Amino acid sequence: MSKKEAPNYKMEPKLRKTFYIPSLNGIRALAFILVYLSHVGLGHIIPGGFGVTVFFFLSGYLITTLLRMEYEKTSSISLKHFYLRRTYRIFPPMYITLLVGVLFSIVGLSSKEFDTAGLIAQMLHFTNYYLILVGSDGLVPSTSIYWSLAIEEHFYLVFPLALLSLIKGKSYKTIATALTFLCVLVLVWRCILVLGFDISHNYTYHASDTRLDSLIFGCILGLWGNPMLEKNSFLDQQGSTLKMSVIILTCCGAILFCFLFRNEVFRETFRYSIQGIALLPLFYYAIKQSHWKIFSILEYAPIKWIGILSYTLYLSHLLALSLAGSILWDNPSPILKACIAFLIALLFSVVMYKFVEKPFARLRKRLHDS
Repeated sequence: MSKKEAPNYKMEPKLRKTFYIPSLNGIRALAFILVYLSHVGLGHIIPGGFGVTVFFFLSGYLITTLLRMEYEKTSSISLKHFYLRRTYRIFPPMYITLLVGVLFSIVGLSSKEFDTAGLIAQMLHFTNYYLILVGSDGLVPSTSIYWSLAIEEHFYLVFPLALLSLIKGKSYKTIATALTFLCVLVLVWRCILVLGFDISHNYTYHASDTRLDSLIFGCILGLWGNPMLEKNSFLDQQGSTLKMSVIILTCCGAILFCFLFRNEVFRETFRYSIQGIALLPLFYYAIKQSHWKIFSILEYAPIKWIGILSYTLYLSHLLALSLAGSILWDNPSPILKACIAFLIALLFSVVMYKFVEKPFARLRKRLHDS
């Protein structure tokens, strides 16, 4: 796309200097809460996997929005700056938490041990395929959640480069259409694996090649109908508040159907696609119409604070549950264990935010931001 075509996707003036989406921290918090409740023993009724899908979608939307803003401002995308931002933001909490898991295992706070191959796989962002090929036994105890980080890192090795190659000659809508076609291909690939080769849940749930569409759906929203960068999206043209409410309810119903319909073939093929499509309008209205009462919880102070800490909470919550289990050796109360583990993870995340995440953010700005 030439710079002259960019005004079709006008950015709100205030976003040219600063970029903050209040409801996103609330969405992060709710996604983490789903994951956490699932892992404390409520997985049979709480869809923790959907929380991960929401994280994927949010990541795709946010990264694409930032890249698009950079292009509209500079007529280019700096791959160097993109990967530096990822390095400063993602790697310090990830590797520190992994080190804590290693220390837990060494001092005997975990009943499981890890091996060198598992640790290297996690350090090099191949946790997901290690889980598929070997299992969780060789991984650092209570850090198997790193599989989802591996998917994101695999995707972001390729996506910015692909976007840079397309954005200079194509419209946002054309790129979004191409990404939609890619989502269809991923769905077809899952169907081939499940129906043609009887591939199990372990692969379709954890593999980058079967889950990348959850990120791509977020990228599509970042490019076409972006609620922060476009004043007149097609979703704003649906008519009255009543019609928009019907869209929201329909999307919620589609997601609920994915929770309740337990057919294994459906769950490992169409489930992720339906959830991704349903999240498009839900994210749009949660951001654009954040003043609606239905979305007001996303901006409650405690929810926002959990959202700010959600990355480290996500990384550390299984370790916290393991430590809480050691503390409560003679008291197996799952509720008490869940509460103590949450407090441990919260304290760890606050410390990481203050002494690791914020200093590294300042360091990046000082060394690399112009």
